[in-house]
Amino acid sequence: MWSFFKRKRKTERSDAKVAHESPATWSPQFTWTKRPEVHPSVRLESHLKLLSKHYPLWIDDDYRFVIVGRIRLPRGYDCREANLLIELPSDYPVTPPGVGDHRVYVWPQLQFHGRALRDQHPETTPGFHTPGFGPWAWWCYQTIRWIPSRDDLVRFVEMVRADMINPCT
Repeated sequence: MWSFFKRKRKTERSDAKVAHESPATWSPQFTWTKRPEVHPSVRLESHLKLLSKHYPLWIDDDYRFVIVGRIRLPRGYDCREANLLIELPSDYPVTPPGVGDHRVYVWPQLQFHGRALRDQHPETTPGFHTPGFGPWAWWCYQTIRWIPSRDDLVRFVEMVRADMINPCT
């Protein structure tokens, strides 16, 4: 059920286009296809488009969350890249993503210098199905510095990456 941004593979023949929606495959080339029955806010749509210039995205049909792929992790982690699931509040950007009832999730086995992360909670997972992705563990945020008129999803992902530089273990 991933249809906000559909990825399409370019073929040799210009008249033959094949849509690929496999969450297990990230493709740098895609076209924008907007679902007519769901209307995100103009700001959310523009922030998602901006974020897609930096990372591959999978967006829930109902805009409950976005999965951001290939987040480059700082040195010290057991892997170089990871996916990030960000729950989107219905009143975004007034309410920031990732705090309160809207959480951020990462891979549960993620470790820093061989140790488990203190702010990561593998027992808390998203309340919805993410086919082809996961498993997930909640990455806890108490508060973030968020200014709705200035901040966007790219800045939010960079805030998460900055917090990952020296996490509590």
